Amino acid sequence: MRKRLRILIEYLSATLLIILLLLAIAGVVVLKFYGEDLKVFVMDQINHRLDAKVDVDEISVNVFHNFPNTSIQLQDVTIWSTHNFSTRDFKGPGADTLLSAEYIHVSFNLLKLIRKKYHIRKLEISNGTLHLYTDRHGEVNFSIFSGNGQTRKDASPVHLSSLKITDFSLVLNNEVKQLVCTGNLDRVDLNGRLSKRNTQLKGALKGWLGELSNKEILYASDRNIEAELNLDVLDSLFNIKSGHFKLDRIHADMDGHFVLHQGAGVEMDLFASARDLEIHEVLDLLPSEISTTLRGIKGNGILQLSSRISGMVSATLAPKIEADFQTSNANLSWDKLPFSLRKLHLSGSYSNGGEFNPVTATLSIESLHAVIGTDHLSLNGRIHNFYDPDFAFKLKGDIHPKQWLQWYDEIPLNESRGVIYSDISVSGSYDRLKP
Repeated sequence: MRKRLRILIEYLSATLLIILLLLAIAGVVVLKFYGEDLKVFVMDQINHRLDAKVDVDEISVNVFHNFPNTSIQLQDVTIWSTHNFSTRDFKGPGADTLLSAEYIHVSFNLLKLIRKKYHIRKLEISNGTLHLYTDRHGEVNFSIFSGNGQTRKDASPVHLSSLKITDFSLVLNNEVKQLVCTGNLDRVDLNGRLSKRNTQLKGALKGWLGELSNKEILYASDRNIEAELNLDVLDSLFNIKSGHFKLDRIHADMDGHFVLHQGAGVEMDLFASARDLEIHEVLDLLPSEISTTLRGIKGNGILQLSSRISGMVSATLAPKIEADFQTSNANLSWDKLPFSLRKLHLSGSYSNGGEFNPVTATLSIESLHAVIGTDHLSLNGRIHNFYDPDFAFKLKGDIHPKQWLQWYDEIPLNESRGVIYSDISVSGSYDRLKP
């Protein structure tokens, strides 16, 4: 029995080796007879499909990079910004360049090549920089595809099944929205029949967010990001079958759909929910103008967070972002205060007001109940406009002044007793630069 099994393994190994040798020989033959044709084909496709200047320092054919596929390697590639885009709106270098990459590999099906059918199967882009810029007039530097959207009758079809991006730095600068985003794309994978109108796609991303700011207000910085998506695609409609997003220690599930409108943008209706979050992790998500003020808060408590992104997204349009949060029976302390909050029950919401703009953003506290020492307090209210904040709050509860005299020596009273039943409204504004 063992002898038969050994013979079978040897037979299968020999067969596999012969197949690999035949494919390798076929690859060498393709390289010899079709290598120059491949180079001409790739450059012809670039010139036909892209309405932007492209510089390639060196182009070569590699049989074994994605064996059994045959690859064209483009080295030191630069794709320049589009013609209508104004580089004068931006300071420093980079605005004239959309993409620079050390290597781009375009892989072809080997068996199709033997029959002179150039079917692109895989695209790999590595070691480079991507600039996504929008000037003050709403013109973008990344509208590089041929404007009519039509394909020539003699153009070869693209049967792309895999797109991979590795080790890329990203810079996004939108002068219309005054939005800046920087980071690194460690790895982006997109797999599926990308050229089909009815298909399924699987995507994954791993990277690092350096900065996200709007109107010079910092919303997030120095965060690790991971995401995974499974999509059903029908024409321009993308349905999320399952999705997962990770921002540092915060995990969220995603669903919903989005529609691509050629030349107009993306119409979104996406949902995300994160469960069982620690409160201090959620405080880190607030804009720096608020989170810096609240720095030093500690405690325990679980918070539930759900959000929705809806509306059109383009170089000049922003979606509506809404979020709801709630927690119960939490405990918090703040190093700026001598007391702590116990039995905290909190519910609230956030909205950007339909614009990616801190001026239209609102943070609402719909209900807050907590015990402070011997006091039982409730509060509701809101902060509007993170750029030039104004606020309004209502506070109700029973206040025992004796404990406040113990906490604050500055109060000019020596003795107190009894209970103050409060119903207080406070509203106003403050200079965020001099709070």
